[in-house]
Amino acid sequence: MEANNMSAMREALGMVLRYLQWLYAQGCTDRCRLSDEIDRVVSALAEPPRNCDVGTALEQTERFKQLGRRYRRGPGPRTNCKGCPVSRESQHVGCTLAWAQMPYEAKEGAGQ
Repeated sequence: MEANNMSAMREALGMVLRYLQWLYAQGCTDRCRLSDEIDRVVSALAEPPRNCDVGTALEQTERFKQLGRRYRRGPGPRTNCKGCPVSRESQHVGCTLAWAQMPYEAKEGAGQ
């Protein structure tokens, strides 16, 4: 899977976190502020990537189509989408946009 901006940002944020933690361990004079910044970075990194954060546009399209194939039963849009996790999220937007904002679930053996 191609690297994307989100994975590069997460990697950079991880490096910033390690540096802030090192400064804190060294007894930096502004430890209180460092502690707050470390907490902010940890919180940001704890957020799971969304479907739109992983892979190229082509890869995302294929993952979305695969999901649709699992739940679609018949011709036409939204035909028998019962049980589809996206249909619960897409009350006022299209399924594609709702899916893009949902947490990415990595398949076994697949990288992010």
